[in-house]
Amino acid sequence: MGLGILGRDSWVMNKDGDAIIPDDLGKLPVHTYPKYRAPIVLQTEQGRSIALARWGVRVEVKTPRRPSVKYVTNSRDDKLSGFTWRYCVAQRRCLIPAAAYYEPDGPDGAKWEVRYTIKDQPGFFIAGVWDMDPDGTTRSFSMVTTSPNALAARIHDRMPLVLDDDCARRWLGHTPLATEAIRDLCRPFPAEAMVSQAMPPPERIGKQKVTKSELSSAQGELLF
Repeated sequence: MGLGILGRDSWVMNKDGDAIIPDDLGKLPVHTYPKYRAPIVLQTEQGRSIALARWGVRVEVKTPRRPSVKYVTNSRDDKLSGFTWRYCVAQRRCLIPAAAYYEPDGPDGAKWEVRYTIKDQPGFFIAGVWDMDPDGTTRSFSMVTTSPNALAARIHDRMPLVLDDDCARRWLGHTPLATEAIRDLCRPFPAEAMVSQAMPPPERIGKQKVTKSELSSAQGELLF
């Protein structure tokens, strides 16, 4: 999964401290990938701010031989109460601003991407959690995923936890939320408010390019 991430240049805060997504997306990168840095909106005791963080929370995994480290990019909503995420959910909930998110589709060697956006909106927020590496200076985040709506389910069995403005305000914070409040927020975004678009792959040497006319409507609501 990739994200079309918004940049930092045009950010403002309104009188309530809410981060306002910039309208001008022309100079912004098309994708942000795991282990890349991206802006997140977070809240601490000092107030609300926008910070750059690595996509992928550092998690130590104990094995019979020796501990290993992995970078976890997604946090399932049905696992948020487990040991890995419960402290982040209680104290370090953030918002990930995005212009779009992407899912791969198609056969091996000739995959394309399906781009998901929100109708009539230049950007939106995805629920996330953040943490600090042991060095005490490197901030990271993980994207919360939930069950898919009818549109996203045509491609994948999970989707990002996309939030409307009200849910974004309720999610963001550094103090615990009741279990019922977390459960109420972890719902798939309405399919009728989303748009999916097939993005054909680039030409590949030695491999035939998949054209838009060959994309099956069974793979999603593909708008050309």
